[in-house]
Amino acid sequence: MPFRPKFLRAEKVVLIEGEGEITTDDIATCLRFVDAQGAHRYRKLIDARRVTNEVSDKVADGLVSLARSREALGASGGLALVMRPGTSLRRLAERTAEGAPAHRPVRVFDTFEEAWQWLSQIDSVD
Repeated sequence: MPFRPKFLRAEKVVLIEGEGEITTDDIATCLRFVDAQGAHRYRKLIDARRVTNEVSDKVADGLVSLARSREALGASGGLALVMRPGTSLRRLAERTAEGAPAHRPVRVFDTFEEAWQWLSQIDSVD
């Protein structure tokens, strides 16, 4: 799996590192795995700086819709996204952050450290 989730249960955080070429199926598999672990309400930090492919506008639209549908299903907690500047994934992340509801704030960062600092200040949802 091009995504490697790590569960920090005491902190109620999921760290997800992406690397290489990813597909929408990879994303869906990762989300199902997180849900199966009972962590859909945890705060999440996704580090995609090592993801190598670009995302088409059509795929991006589908992923933004997926993010919104998860919010409706009860996925909550802050979401920190670490992305390389100037990539289609970064633009997708920024679109996702723009429409995020208050109970699930989303922010995009350049570094893991900035993302972790912000996420640490966000309350987790029980």
